[in-house]
Amino acid sequence: MNNFLFNQSGPDRDVVFSSRVRFARNVKDYPFSDRIDLPSQKELEQKILALYDSEEFTVLPFEGLGAAEALSYAEKLLVSPEFAAAKGPHTLVLNEKECLSVMVCEEDHIRLQCLKNGFALDEAFEAASREEARLDASLSFSFDDTLGYLTHCPTNLGTGMRASVMLFFPAITTCGQIESVASYLSKIGLTLRGLHGEHSSPEACMFQMSNRVTLGLSEEETLKRIKEAASRLIEQERTLRKKLLETDPTAIRDRILRSYGIFRYAEVMSSKEFLSRYADVRFGIAAGILSGIDYNTVDPLLADVMPASLICAFGERAEADKERDLLRSAVIKSALNGQQ
Repeated sequence: MNNFLFNQSGPDRDVVFSSRVRFARNVKDYPFSDRIDLPSQKELEQKILALYDSEEFTVLPFEGLGAAEALSYAEKLLVSPEFAAAKGPHTLVLNEKECLSVMVCEEDHIRLQCLKNGFALDEAFEAASREEARLDASLSFSFDDTLGYLTHCPTNLGTGMRASVMLFFPAITTCGQIESVASYLSKIGLTLRGLHGEHSSPEACMFQMSNRVTLGLSEEETLKRIKEAASRLIEQERTLRKKLLETDPTAIRDRILRSYGIFRYAEVMSSKEFLSRYADVRFGIAAGILSGIDYNTVDPLLADVMPASLICAFGERAEADKERDLLRSAVIKSALNGQQ
């Protein structure tokens, strides 16, 4: 399956990798996930999946998937790592045309998200809202007039919406300004996390900025706050990139070209080294230092060369770390050669 997130054009893509809007919802008259019994969980799953029987949707039951295949969907940012590791009935539903993924029986009964490339929060919100309304009309979600949508975790009460943008910050990172950015965001009710969201560490200079507050703010107010903060940080990142390139252009060019050369010619590469080199190469594309290569070449690698995705692609050959490092380099070189 092609991952729709990594193969689109999008505004401000030099800084904003992607935009996401996610709704957490629970169906009335069914216990939350930590209290539901197995027969009720299966009944609930089938009730939800009955709404996804058209050709628009791909339905992927996770209960029978191997660990690597399940985790590969987390590497593609289509499910949470917790969903990938979960036991019992749980299913992923995809609609590539609308860029929607729906986790059925996650922490909440439904985690519906729309992923868009670039700075496209409004478009993601509109698509996710249409699907949420369609489901609510048939399922009837748990709602309280005071608390809003009822969710497994109290931090999601209210709108049940998490909106986020994945930001590419090579200059802010190099200049040591990430902590000050995180402090600024905290003061306005936003948070900065790693590539895979909560509990993940920053990698590849990618940071997920999202709302911390879902109760007491409307969806529109939340989106406005995130868009304003993102616009400010886009400007800050671009200003620092320009400053870096003006202050020591030789050092920056050398770092970028070295990483690009290693991408093209290395025989072995660990996932840790890949993430570091990827940040340099992507910065080189944004800065116009690298020609003949674009985001649609390098961005899919962010998922394709991760461990579980390599195991899915190459089977037993990729199970050992050493062999996987060889295969990772081969996949990278093949992608770059295809760009020529």
